[in-house]
Amino acid sequence: MEELYKDYVLDRGATPWNVVPIIEDIKWTATNIDCIDWKHIDREANFVADSFACQAFLLLIVIFGIIVFLHLLFMLFSLIM
Repeated sequence: MEELYKDYVLDRGATPWNVVPIIEDIKWTATNIDCIDWKHIDREANFVADSFACQAFLLLIVIFGIIVFLHLLFMLFSLIM
C-alpha cells in the first residue's frame, strides 16, 4: 500500500480523485519547506496514532448517527404537530 501512495506522489500512475488534494499538499510542502525530514511509519507500528485515528472515526460515526437521528425525530414531530 505504501508503494502505491509513493507512486501517486511521484506521478507514476493515475491518482484517485479523493487523494489528489492530499498529494498536492504533500508536493507543495516537499518543494517549499526545506527543513522537513520525511519518514514513513506503518500504522501498526505507531499504535498510539492508529488508535487515535480509529477512535476519531468511531466518534465521527456516532456523532453523524446522532445528528441524523435528531433530524429524523424533528421531522417526525413536525408531521405530527
